[in-house]
Amino acid sequence: MKVLLTGASGIIGSVILKQCLQRPEITSVITLTRRPLPSTSPKCENIVVRDFKHWDSGLLDDIADADAMIWAMGTSGGNEEPNLNYPLAFQQAFLPTQKSPGKRFRFIQLWRTRRARSEPQSLVPQQRAEDQGPCGNQVCGVCGTA
Repeated sequence: MKVLLTGASGIIGSVILKQCLQRPEITSVITLTRRPLPSTSPKCENIVVRDFKHWDSGLLDDIADADAMIWAMGTSGGNEEPNLNYPLAFQQAFLPTQKSPGKRFRFIQLWRTRRARSEPQSLVPQQRAEDQGPCGNQVCGVCGTA
């Protein structure tokens, strides 16, 4: 399984990277970062992306055979660029590269919800409508499932 990962230099993303590298079923991890990330494994390749809103067709061709994307880039402050615009731009650019009928690509976006102090904060969405994530229904529109 070939996995794409954003946010690999962050607190959560770096843990996800370590976990991916330890899993035998994951044969390759491609980290997409803003700055070079030193590799600690032959299973890991780093690609520097200069602009997460505009995806180069050559890069898309290079990663088109990936099986999954773990999007761990973002902020807890509600910044629309990394939380909404970047992942949507990726999905809109990447989806047309998926030409194999029946191939299933998995997109996982992590985000941190902000709640009242009395409620626990979570990195994983709960079963509440407001926990749909920063992309919400817009992701379904990209995939044609809205």
